[in-house]
Amino acid sequence: MNLEFTLGDLPLEKNEVSALFSVSEKNPTISVDITQHFDHKLFDAKKLFNLSVEQRNPQLATLAAKLAIHKPAKPRRPYTKTGRSTIGEQPVKQLTVDETFNTLLTNQSLKTAGAAALLFMCATGDKVTLKETAVAVVNMLDDARLDNKYDCFRGFRRKIDGSMEPCSAAPGVARSDCYHASPMYTSLRDGLSFLVRSGLAVMEEQVAFGPQDKERIPHSQFLRRKVYHVTLTDTGMHVCRLWDDMEDYIIGYWNKRGA
Repeated sequence: MNLEFTLGDLPLEKNEVSALFSVSEKNPTISVDITQHFDHKLFDAKKLFNLSVEQRNPQLATLAAKLAIHKPAKPRRPYTKTGRSTIGEQPVKQLTVDETFNTLLTNQSLKTAGAAALLFMCATGDKVTLKETAVAVVNMLDDARLDNKYDCFRGFRRKIDGSMEPCSAAPGVARSDCYHASPMYTSLRDGLSFLVRSGLAVMEEQVAFGPQDKERIPHSQFLRRKVYHVTLTDTGMHVCRLWDDMEDYIIGYWNKRGA
């Protein structure tokens, strides 16, 4: 059996992994689901029992008995993405200001709400990130007294000072409760895709190193993550100058969507 370790797409030696574990304050248990590494046809109790007899291997017989009682689920077929996966690489089909308003105002959805949020945040001409936009919008919705059980607050929690902040992945926190699995993140991601495709915004991808929250993630100086900075094009800025009730649009959408 040959075990290989990686940090993202960076191959690591076993001694390097051991070194990382030695500086970690926690001692994590690594679980390996071997169904991802073997032909599922091998997980057959009868076949394994016959092999145990042929090879005189009592461990295979024990495993066959376990499989007879609890047969593992058939692994899913590997999923391979096709087409363009990076927002910044999408082909641009420039929309006019009128076409933009027609799309945003007549087809309200997570995508259009996210696009409106990014337009609202970028109206000053500054660069913003998706997370900065998410935090600002969620706190705006909280100030507007929307029910905290609504979808817009999923993936966020209240800080001691009363403001809302994103929930990060951590031990004991379900993935479905994290910011990156939230409707708000999906809304902004889809909204950004629409703005870039429509020639209303440009996106700059940067690689950031180190922790976002030093208190919650020990030794997180080893982390590497992508950060997307968004700025508007001239057409996007023109839309902002004409759209004077963006805030009402954003609040109205999330209030109507509810829980």
